[in-house]
Amino acid sequence: QSTLSSHSTTQSLPQPGPMAASESAVVSKPEIQPGQLADSMRYAGFWIRAGAYIVDTLVLIVLLIPFYLIWGIQGVDEFRTLGQVLIQEALIPTLLYWVYFALMESSKFQATLGKRAFGLKVVGISGERISFGRATGRYFAKIVSGLLLMVGYLMVAFTEKKQGLHDMMASTFVLRS
Repeated sequence: QSTLSSHSTTQSLPQPGPMAASESAVVSKPEIQPGQLADSMRYAGFWIRAGAYIVDTLVLIVLLIPFYLIWGIQGVDEFRTLGQVLIQEALIPTLLYWVYFALMESSKFQATLGKRAFGLKVVGISGERISFGRATGRYFAKIVSGLLLMVGYLMVAFTEKKQGLHDMMASTFVLRS
């Protein structure tokens, strides 16, 4: 009797077969394999990225103005200690640039204001949003890209996936939407 009940249960299950005309096929988006971006993704080239950087630089200059107004504009012949110079001319701008780029590129927008203006975004190796840590590494890797006559930045113009040295070091890509 148990054989009969299991047999009748098996027969009541739907059998795979051709779809009825009323059923529609569910087409799923192909998954991006780890280490590969979809062929449909468009990589951002050198000039569009340079334009985005110019916009970001203008934004950051505006953000730095209050710091310089607080300290007052110092004359050329006015004596400043080395500590004052380092804080005003190096530390504050570096911190501001780092926080701006790392926060914006790891945000839900995946882009700075300049990149957003040009329809660009920064993604990880599988097209995912990058973490704040990876965005921080990417930012500081730009120092290496700037060494030796900016060759690390110029690589964007000549590499297949439009990556600069800092992108390669951080395993990131800049995409056009």
